[in-house]
Amino acid sequence: MYPLSSRTSTKMAEALTRWQEGLNRIEAAPFHLFTVDNNSDVGVPNAVGAELEAPSYWGFINSIFLPTVVFYTMLWFAVYACVQYNCWLSWQEGIKRKRLLNLTTSLIHSTVS
Repeated sequence: MYPLSSRTSTKMAEALTRWQEGLNRIEAAPFHLFTVDNNSDVGVPNAVGAELEAPSYWGFINSIFLPTVVFYTMLWFAVYACVQYNCWLSWQEGIKRKRLLNLTTSLIHSTVS
């Protein structure tokens, strides 16, 4: 194993720091929605009564998760559109053709996954 240069180790440390900051945004606090009474920890900690307080979703929106899900969804809509315009054209529009299109898209999805 070759030793790492100081420049490489600095870059790795910076990347790990950025990664940890992203995780801290998501995992900053437990996910609580409301408090039933003073003795049960179902809601926001240290809250009195049954006030509903939503957690901060800013870390979720700023994380890499949301753009990934949007891209993944758009990708499979595009695959379905390609299948719709190129496959099973001899079938009339109806439930059988729709089922064949869904089955073909599902087959492509399971093959890729």
